[in-house]
Amino acid sequence: MVFHGGVFTGLLTLALALVGPQLPSLVAVPLGLVCGLGGLCGMGLLAKRLLQPELRALSRLDDWISNLLATTLPLLALGWLASPRLEAAFFSGALALLVYAPFGKLRHAVFFFLSRRHLGAFFGRRGTFPVRHA
Repeated sequence: MVFHGGVFTGLLTLALALVGPQLPSLVAVPLGLVCGLGGLCGMGLLAKRLLQPELRALSRLDDWISNLLATTLPLLALGWLASPRLEAAFFSGALALLVYAPFGKLRHAVFFFLSRRHLGAFFGRRGTFPVRHA
């Protein structure tokens, strides 16, 4: 949860960076805190994948790339919040993540919301979803 929260907060920070100037500290500090925690969790997941033989054996190149990109985004967002001079690195990392997302395992983040909407619309109109207990 914290990792995903950090990634989505990194994307929110990107959106805010694209529409305006440097953020006030009242906004930047909480964003930075969530991004930092998300980045730390991502590094922990990368370390776990590297150090546990079972996970390492299951991991493919796409797992490593996806995890690395998703871990890097909140850390770069944190860096940009701390120092606007890192804007080019932040935007480059975000661009890499956004370009890769539909093609790798990160596509679950792209299609999750669409699939939930489809599932609700398809089954919901028939009165079969969600299951009602008598």
